[in-house]
Order: sequence, then structure tokens, then C-alpha cells
Amino acid sequence: MSISYHDYPILYVDDESPNLVSFRYTMEGRFRVFTASSGKEALRILKEQDIAVLMADQRMPEMTGVEVCVKAKELRPSAVRIIVTAYADLQAAIEAINRGQVLRYLTKPWRVEELIDVLRTCIEIVHLQRTVREMEVRLLQSGPSTTLLAVQQELAYQFEQPLALLLVSAQLVSDLITSSLA
Repeated sequence: MSISYHDYPILYVDDESPNLVSFRYTMEGRFRVFTASSGKEALRILKEQDIAVLMADQRMPEMTGVEVCVKAKELRPSAVRIIVTAYADLQAAIEAINRGQVLRYLTKPWRVEELIDVLRTCIEIVHLQRTVREMEVRLLQSGPSTTLLAVQQELAYQFEQPLALLLVSAQLVSDLITSSLA
């Protein structure tokens, strides 16, 4: 699967300026990056830009990362949402998953290579969602008998690698919750 990662913007929200600077410096050559220092600013950017991945710090004044994700879900339902925190907070993780429908819960400080892999996986998920929507439109525009086989083949190809990555991610979340309960 050949994806131009720059076509899928990432928004990182954190009230600590050094974190924003570090993220931008580290990721800018690899991805198209937006940053916001508050939930309010993040929501403005979400309204203006077609953000593919939202990373939100959990502990921010005025609006938590979960609250940003809940509102982002309304503004950009197809955006993949991630909560980032320096604190082990099981209740926040549960709330993030249930209310904000986040895909990942990352801890600070992050390892750069791991974060790059997570962001690539998230972008691949968004790419797959868009591909499926495009294929649905094509299917509706042409006869179902001629496109059914092509759609099945394309779906099998597009979902093979990211599905394996999602299974690994699900196991990591399960391990995090299990270790937090121990």
C-alpha cells in the first residue's frame, strides 16, 4: 500500500509549549503537522482543516484530552483519535475509549520510532476508510456484478497489513489495562 503520509494531516494538542515544539521538530519532515496549545484552538483547527489524526494531551486546563476527542468526533468523525498523558490513569483511559472513541492511549515521554509507527498506522486506517467509501461510490455507480469481485480483491489487499497492526495495538491496550489493574 503506497500512501503519501503528508496528505493526511496530524493535529497535536498540548498545553505545554516545549512538547508542541518537540513534536513539530521531530515529525514535520515525515508528516503534515498542526499544533494547538488548547482544546479551543484545536477545535478551531478541526473546523478548518481535514485532520486525519488527532493527538490530545489528557491533562490540560479548561478542556481535557477526552473532551477534545468527544468534540472532535462530532467535527471530524473519520479522524483517528489518540490520548497522550504522562500519568497512569485507568479511569481516563476507560473514558477516552468509551466517550472519545480513541484508538490509542500513549504515555509521555514517547519513543520517537514508536510514535512514528503509531501515526503511520493511524493514517493507514484513515486511508482505508476513504478507500472503502470511494469503492462504495463506485459500486453504486456501476453494476454490482461487474464490481463485486474487484471490490473483494481491493478490500482484501487494503486490509491485510493494517488489520495485523490493529491486532497488535489491541493487544497492547489489553496489556496496559491488565498491568494497571494488577
